[in-house]
Formats: sequence, structure tokens, C-alpha cells
Amino acid sequence: MKLFRTNRIIVIRFQKNKQHLILSYYNDYGNVGWVMGKLKSTGKVIFNKTFEFKTEDLIQQDKVRQSSQDEEEIEYEFIIGELVGEFYKLKKNVFGLSNDIFFHKSVKWFSPQ
Repeated sequence: MKLFRTNRIIVIRFQKNKQHLILSYYNDYGNVGWVMGKLKSTGKVIFNKTFEFKTEDLIQQDKVRQSSQDEEEIEYEFIIGELVGEFYKLKKNVFGLSNDIFFHKSVKWFSPQ
């Protein structure tokens, strides 16, 4: 068995807007076209054996961002929760949970902007 080491950087970033919690995904190393391929073929995609998204969770499929090497990269954005009153409600299907999880909107656990 051969093991290969790469400088592959996969970035998962959390952010929030007025109504939603969002997970952004991009890969500094190469093609992320597999994401859309999985969504089209199976209707879902799983990141890091942790986050499971369905096609309807995808909010932006072709956002182009500049990489550190001045190359364009594709960034995918998925909804992981929504604001309900004063609390964010996490989508239980994304995390493989059977119960809802709520936390107050003032909690600061998101990536710095």
C-alpha cells in the first residue's frame, strides 16, 4: 500500500446572515466538481463524515472566489440552520441528529469574517 502526502487544503467555514447559518466549502487544492456530481447523482453529499447535505440545502452552487495563488475557485454554500425567534435551529438532517438543537443568536462560534 502506498501513502501519498499532499498540501491539500479543504476549507469549511461557518457564517451567519439575518436568517440562516451557512456552511461554506472550498478546496485550495483542486476540483470540487465532485460536490455537484454527488448532488446530481444521489441528491446528497457528505463532508468529513459529519455534514450531510441534500440538494435543497445548497444556496449557492457556483460562487467564484480568488485563491491565494490568484486562481479562481468554486465555493459551495449550504444552509445548516435557520433563525427562529431569538434562537438558531440547526437542521437535524445535516448533523444526523434525531432531535432539534437550538442556541441563542448571540453565541459567537462562527469563523471570523
